[in-house]
Amino acid sequence: MVSNSCKKDSDTPEDNPVNWSFSETVNYEITPGAVVSDPVSGFDFGFSDETATSTLKVSKIISGAEAPFAGNGYKIEYTGNEVLYVRIKCAAGNRVLGMMYAYPDGMFNGTLTQDWIGMPDMGTDFDSTEYYFSLPQPYDLGPLKADGKKRGTDLFWFSEIAKASTESGKTTAIGLQSYTFLHDYYIAALNPALKQSATSAYEVKLPSYAYGKENYYQAFWRPLGLLGGYIYHPTINFRFNANEPNAVDIAHETAHYFINLIVGNEVQKTLSGQAGFFDNHGFNEIVGRNNLVEELAYFAETATGYKINELSEPANSFGNNSRTTVDYPGIEGFGATMLYSLVRDKPTIQNVNYPSQRLDFPIIGLTYGQVFDIIAQGATNTDHIRTNIQEYLSLEGTGTQSERFPVVLQRIGWSYSVKGILVDSATNTPLEGYAIENIFKGGEGREYNDGQVPRPIDITNADGTFNLHHTVFPGSSFLRFSKDGKSFDKLITCPYDTPTSNVIELPIIKLNPNPATFAIGQNYGGGIIFYIDGTGQHGLISSTTDQGTAVWGCYDYANPIYLGANTGNGQTNTSIIVNGCPEPAIAARICDDLEWNGYSDWFLPSYGDLLMMYAHRNIIGGFDTTAGYWSSLEGNGWRAYYVYFGEGSYIETAVKSNLAQVRAIRAF
Repeated sequence: MVSNSCKKDSDTPEDNPVNWSFSETVNYEITPGAVVSDPVSGFDFGFSDETATSTLKVSKIISGAEAPFAGNGYKIEYTGNEVLYVRIKCAAGNRVLGMMYAYPDGMFNGTLTQDWIGMPDMGTDFDSTEYYFSLPQPYDLGPLKADGKKRGTDLFWFSEIAKASTESGKTTAIGLQSYTFLHDYYIAALNPALKQSATSAYEVKLPSYAYGKENYYQAFWRPLGLLGGYIYHPTINFRFNANEPNAVDIAHETAHYFINLIVGNEVQKTLSGQAGFFDNHGFNEIVGRNNLVEELAYFAETATGYKINELSEPANSFGNNSRTTVDYPGIEGFGATMLYSLVRDKPTIQNVNYPSQRLDFPIIGLTYGQVFDIIAQGATNTDHIRTNIQEYLSLEGTGTQSERFPVVLQRIGWSYSVKGILVDSATNTPLEGYAIENIFKGGEGREYNDGQVPRPIDITNADGTFNLHHTVFPGSSFLRFSKDGKSFDKLITCPYDTPTSNVIELPIIKLNPNPATFAIGQNYGGGIIFYIDGTGQHGLISSTTDQGTAVWGCYDYANPIYLGANTGNGQTNTSIIVNGCPEPAIAARICDDLEWNGYSDWFLPSYGDLLMMYAHRNIIGGFDTTAGYWSSLEGNGWRAYYVYFGEGSYIETAVKSNLAQVRAIRAF
């Protein structure tokens, strides 16, 4: 049994031993294919495997832990690894609820306590007078053990209640509300293909509803002996005592089941298993980047209108976590916030570092169906789902959406502290008094600042050293150094896999404090200037001739290779491509290897660079107006972006094995 518990740290139980007493034990031998009727319990026992044999022992519980429903408890012991079924007959108009005494969460290292948890009945309909339950063996599987204790026990409780009773009415109401969330909010939001597969999975894997003392989603995966494979039975468990589940509880546990439907059982096993390896589980607790199980459910809840407040303003949600010591992508709730940011429709957001200030926020504009498509790809950790998002935006979205996604991440807290040294490029002497601002160039001439206020807040010291705290964009961005009316932009990189609580030490940054002036169309640096940034001192230069035609590279239809070249910076993308794709004579490698007019730092332009080159094509010259030109922006494992340079220029993706023109550029 694997479960996703939603107990918060404030609910941490204490281990309270229970003194059990039992009636005299009755022993049976179950022979192959036989059913044993036990007069002690009034139940019938048997194995689904008709070749199974077992020694069965049954005794009634006289005293022990109080169950949430009136009824009777039994100690049921049996041998063998096969699944034992119990058939319980009840009066017409009644129903049977089954429970097992076990660790209801089994998730919290060192803080476990046993309790009654619900068991699913095996597919009987509401009008039935016979209920079947599978009695799991005590578990002794590595990751399913917690605190050195087995998850399950041999103690079971069965309650027969009237379907017309208040208790039955409550359980029915809970099940109906769960059904409504599942069908009217979750499955209804899916795009057609995924909706069809999720509906089919639902029809095969109908959930059971069980009731105990805690809320959690569990799935029984029982091995089928030597034949291999598993019996799978999903169960949504709800608290049924003085603290009955509210609508948010029901939405959350149903969301776990829904995620199971769209990612499949194998991924769900990995996700569910994550819940067993961290303490202090709960929204805003520190759980690490490898835990995604709750994130997916938290995001799904927002489709019902719940959890939006927590996910829309991370400055409030995660504000008590120290930026100095906490890796923000490892906070429980961060992954859900990242996913919600894809559907968020507000153009501003609270500054994580200065909550009294609001920052501009790029609206990505995906639908819930699109985000569920991303989830269905099966990521099992925060880093993996980030790369899936970026790949999806590169392929299915616009290039601008993909390029600006790092801004989304920075705005919700995935940002870095950096330190470095600024020196004169000619003399290597320290440069003092330069104000520093981190800038992200989001394509189409749009710049985002890092939200550091007031300005200037960071200035280089007498020895040229500087520090920026908790605000630097992930991936590639620019540091803008300004003094005496002059500004200089320098490319830097903060690797995504670096914990955001770490300080990144940058290579020494060099600049010429007395640069020349430049203009678009000027012959300079081995080619023609076609772009100048806001400082007037930096920009991009195009070679004056094509470098020929080439494939983009690393195309494999059967085993697509996604390199992750999805930044807004052509130089960064080119580096990713040539380091990740060993093929010779591909577009990026042609540019990377190029030595032209005394320069060897050429690269394949980004798609945004190509659009600017098209705008200045007559100034640059030499373009083939009947052809498309490769960009360095990757779409997915099969395709990459190009720009057609003929009349009515357009942007498109093409298979990576196609030939297209190559034009190298360099930065200055």
